[in-house]
Amino acid sequence: MLYFLWAFGGDSDGGPDDVPALLADLVNTDDEHVDVSFSKGDIAVSVSRSLWLSIEDVEADALPPRSFHAPDEATVVEIARLLDEDRVDEILERYPWVDGYPQPDRDELLGTLTGGVLGSAPEAPREHPEGPGPCDAADLRG
Repeated sequence: MLYFLWAFGGDSDGGPDDVPALLADLVNTDDEHVDVSFSKGDIAVSVSRSLWLSIEDVEADALPPRSFHAPDEATVVEIARLLDEDRVDEILERYPWVDGYPQPDRDELLGTLTGGVLGSAPEAPREHPEGPGPCDAADLRG
């Protein structure tokens, strides 16, 4: 059984088959309530509206925060299924987690600046001969 935290702080128990309803609650996120999550024991997985995931041990340092961008909701459901079956090692091996919390704001901003194509800088407006200002999309790539 998984423990769910909904966008506005409500909680419930459920299984992997209930994760699509949890993900549907992401439409209710705002600047203060930015994600939903599911957990089992001390292992929690948080999911943002843009499907950035983080996984961590919330009670100890046994699993420091890691993150990755899920390609689709089916991936999130599969991670929930594996967590429900206590297969944390498989979750960590199967998906491309990186150390630390996700940076969705930076990446979403980059997507906006580049028309949704990450990795390409916006063209300078024709009326601005100097090109983009000192803080363009290339600066945000880090």
